[in-house]
Amino acid sequence: MALVGCLIFLYARFVEPNIIRVKHIRHVFSGSGGRGKVKKAVRVAFISDLHLGIFKGQRFLSRVLEKIALEQVDLLILGGDLINDPTIRQLGRMFEPLRGVAVPMLAVTGNHDSRKPGDFESEEVRVQLRKVGVRVIDNVVERFHFDGRGSLVIVGLSDLMEGKAEFELLNGLRSTDFNLLIAHNPDATHQVSGDLPVNLVLSGHTHGGQIYLPPLSNWLIPTKCRFVKGWYEVNGRSVYVSSGLGEVLLPMRFLIPPEVVILDLEI
Repeated sequence: MALVGCLIFLYARFVEPNIIRVKHIRHVFSGSGGRGKVKKAVRVAFISDLHLGIFKGQRFLSRVLEKIALEQVDLLILGGDLINDPTIRQLGRMFEPLRGVAVPMLAVTGNHDSRKPGDFESEEVRVQLRKVGVRVIDNVVERFHFDGRGSLVIVGLSDLMEGKAEFELLNGLRSTDFNLLIAHNPDATHQVSGDLPVNLVLSGHTHGGQIYLPPLSNWLIPTKCRFVKGWYEVNGRSVYVSSGLGEVLLPMRFLIPPEVVILDLEI
């Protein structure tokens, strides 16, 4: 038993946190004009909860980006909690691997990016992201048009715990568009009215529990609405909660490997 315990510890500490699983998801929009029949999808990479700093750094981020490059995506979206208590010196160079990404990059901030908990204000994190070419979309609506494949509207919300999320942005969305909402904390979805035309929500924050010891690990997830990981239906819309890439508190994962989400959207 002692040997088994040691092996589990070594795996959870040194092996699984460095596994990068790529998960493919296809989502079809049945909006007007028969757009759901488009043959070629728009491919979006979604990553969340990198927590760069104490446990992971540039080398791990570079490995993640290498995986994404193989998928030939059209967009890269970062879903918040990008840092985990890095030093001031680290913060200035933490995101350098992103500088070489050839596709548009969008990001929202999370609670760890805004001292909840964390060492930096979210605006300091935004500044560093912009320096490497990332468009920060906290409380911003972005529209992308892909020739022959339709248009994608992306709404980013500032983190729920920071208390600056502007939900009124959603009031201007059109039902004829494919509207993708990025909200770091999935609890935010319960504040989005069911009559608003939000087609899909992408979130992180939970780490999927990080260490799979149900039901204990699920109870420790810092959400009010019992999100863990995977698909949920909230107010009539689909919500995907990523288990993320990094770790907090303990540099360990067990049966919840880091994941990169590759989303094929037929819009």
